[in-house]
Amino acid sequence: MICPAPRRPSIWLLTGVLLSIGACTSTSSEEATASEGSPSGSKPGEHKKHSEHEGEEHAEHKEKHGDKTQHERHDEQAGKHDKHGDEGHDKHGDEGSGEHGDHGGGHGDNRAIQLTEKALERYGIQTEKAERGRLEDRVSAPAKVQFVPSQKAHVSPLVAGRISELNATVGDRVERGDQLAVLRSVELGEARAAVDEAQAQFDIAETNFERVERLRDKGIVSEQKLLKAKQTRAEARARLKSARSTLETFGVGGGQGPFYGLQSELEGRVIKQRASEGETKKPGESLFVVADRSPVWVIGTVFERDINKVEPGMKATVTMQSHPSREWQGTVDWVADQVDDKTRNLEVRVELPNEDGSLKPGMFGTVHLEAQRQGEMALVPVGAVQKAHGQQMVFVPTDAPRTFRGVPVETGDESKGLVEIRSGLEPGDMYVTKGAFDLRATMTAASRSGGHHH
Repeated sequence: MICPAPRRPSIWLLTGVLLSIGACTSTSSEEATASEGSPSGSKPGEHKKHSEHEGEEHAEHKEKHGDKTQHERHDEQAGKHDKHGDEGHDKHGDEGSGEHGDHGGGHGDNRAIQLTEKALERYGIQTEKAERGRLEDRVSAPAKVQFVPSQKAHVSPLVAGRISELNATVGDRVERGDQLAVLRSVELGEARAAVDEAQAQFDIAETNFERVERLRDKGIVSEQKLLKAKQTRAEARARLKSARSTLETFGVGGGQGPFYGLQSELEGRVIKQRASEGETKKPGESLFVVADRSPVWVIGTVFERDINKVEPGMKATVTMQSHPSREWQGTVDWVADQVDDKTRNLEVRVELPNEDGSLKPGMFGTVHLEAQRQGEMALVPVGAVQKAHGQQMVFVPTDAPRTFRGVPVETGDESKGLVEIRSGLEPGDMYVTKGAFDLRATMTAASRSGGHHH
């Protein structure tokens, strides 16, 4: 604003000048103040708009948060958090204290946990001492009963013939050398006749040689005739030997005519008969099978994965499908030197007495082989071993009340609900037999929540 210059000195005029100077001074002060509170180069109108905008924001903030200060709101939130923490801690105290090991602060061994009396009762925790022993290293393999080869014989003719007489049938008990049947063979008759003829020729040649030899000694015949008689005798001897050899190939050493008997070659029982009177049989055709059924062999076929567990001398228990309630005890007396190319199995043999004939060749069963194992280990139920934190564990009680710790263990063989503990637990150590699963679940939950149980 530009102040007007004074014109004439008069009272009214002087008064007007003074008023004008005052107004000018007031206006200048306001403009200076506005210039200092606004950015460089900003206009007074822009400052006015900025002030109005700040007022609107303040009003909106006040409407949203009320008249409380920032510190007051912070204190209020902290109070709510403390209240929630107290409630959560009280709830947690009903399950377990959250203490680990003997430290009691939740920052110790993450495999230990302390329970309240209520949780201990609800879990039904039970403990006992670990047993000492070893589980049986047992291999089971399918098996089949068969005759001992040396106790079984096929009776067959060595020359073609017709059965003229039967002296034994299936089920008969026979002795070695007993005659089972009689056959009539034309070929055998010819062979015997050839032997008789050769024998007669030899006898003549022998007699003639002796006579010529006596005459030569008396000087009646020449030496040349003696040599001739000697040669004739040698030829007759050769023909006789040949005829006898032919007869022996028929399995008979003597006899007359075309008839001959089939004899049992061992003591036993006739188990098969393929002969009837009047039938003509060829050489080598089995007419009877004689076998002694005691002892018998039980041949087991062990799977390739179990080959390294079997060896001669192992104790064997044999069971049969036809006798499910009966067991036979024996020893492995032979293990095959070669794996079967097709089945990839290895044969083992157990010889068993069979006086009552219960084990019949051809029967199927199972042979159970038990290895003699050295050393003893801790034995615990399978359910006592739990997996947590990527490890197999067994829970053991500690000196602190109601506190249990998970001990990492290395397990061995498992059988009949028990498992061997190779390391981590010694025979006689106390361990949790019941409630291990609940302890594992509680420990896992505690580790996930930073050491507190929920």
